[in-house]
Amino acid sequence: MHKLTKLTGDISSGDSIRHTKHNPTRKEISEQLEYSRQSVYQAFENANNTEQVINSAEAGIQDIESLLTGIKQTAIRASNEGANNPAETEAMQIEIEKSIEQIRRIAEFSDYAGKPLLKGTQEVKFWSVSPYFTVVGVEAGHQIEITADAEQAKILSRQTLQKITGSVSISVYMNGKSITHTHNAGEDPGILIDQFNNSFKAQTVPLTASVDEDGRLSFVSQEYGNDIEFKVSADNSAFWGGDSEIITATGKDITGKINGEDAPGKGRIMYAKPGTPEDGLEVLFNGSVNKDEPPDYPLTGAVGIQNAALGFQLGTSTDAHIKFNFKNFIPEALGHHTENPKGFETLADIKVTDFDSAQSSLLVIEKAIGEVALKRAEMGAFKRHIVDTSASQSLKRMKMTHAPTAQYAIPTTP
Repeated sequence: MHKLTKLTGDISSGDSIRHTKHNPTRKEISEQLEYSRQSVYQAFENANNTEQVINSAEAGIQDIESLLTGIKQTAIRASNEGANNPAETEAMQIEIEKSIEQIRRIAEFSDYAGKPLLKGTQEVKFWSVSPYFTVVGVEAGHQIEITADAEQAKILSRQTLQKITGSVSISVYMNGKSITHTHNAGEDPGILIDQFNNSFKAQTVPLTASVDEDGRLSFVSQEYGNDIEFKVSADNSAFWGGDSEIITATGKDITGKINGEDAPGKGRIMYAKPGTPEDGLEVLFNGSVNKDEPPDYPLTGAVGIQNAALGFQLGTSTDAHIKFNFKNFIPEALGHHTENPKGFETLADIKVTDFDSAQSSLLVIEKAIGEVALKRAEMGAFKRHIVDTSASQSLKRMKMTHAPTAQYAIPTTP
């Protein structure tokens, strides 16, 4: 009777081995296979869910690409200045601004499970282990070398204000604006400095005027880099001491290396070369901590970066954990660092109200289109990886389900 009950229990359970005492080794193998099967099943579900996240992001990016294409067409139409009347040009500017706002809304409201995907909140955050660097970028540690700091555009007069006889009229030209003030012999130099600095502030000219301890006048830009330039002149050619009536002051970009590779600089920011493993890394050099003692170049420092990208578990081991950075697609983050005559910083700044503005806008728009296309290609590659992983996990799952030593193997006769 006992044997009959035992056999009935084995058959009804479907298990080859119901208790460890029947066959400890086979029971352990059976349980391990069952745990592995469940893990593979969960990895398969993870891959499916990850693909849904990418699909959600891709849908938003596709809409942004369509809007950018429309913006480009409008900018091309606006460039045909000779055939457009003022009302048409204004209408085209309004059309572009509306499209830019649509891009902003798509970037802000594209999400999955409550997590924003396209507005940069999942981008990398950072810390620095060197007092010299502020870092924005994409992965773990990087070796940073600064070979020369960026420079502001600056100029210093040859003559001192105290030695002026009669008067001198001094002019500054920057960003299409001209500011002129006159210094009379015997006047307090502070009056002239206040006049220039008040004018700079009123006209949003990024310069600062000052007088050194010898009484020489100086103008210094508030920003750094090759793109920063201003000109000065005076009705007394000896005041500035140049060979021409108008003297030009120009800044310099930072120079250095990231992980041994020459890194292009703009102002005080170095950018990792496109296509390198560091692509996306930006290093802002804040200068020496001790301002009274210039640093000895080259400066080096290891930079640690905390990756706040979204993580995805696509397999059953820790090696199968992948992080993916979703780009910031808000208009202020698109088209950055595009050289253009009008100085438009990002897509959010573009104008098509005249020929030169429309041409500059086209350069920014094309850069933005390239950025979006690149990120979409990266998502496509990541998605293919997910599909391959999902198929691999499905195959493993099938093999484990039909393994001859699995828990669900055909019962044997006692």
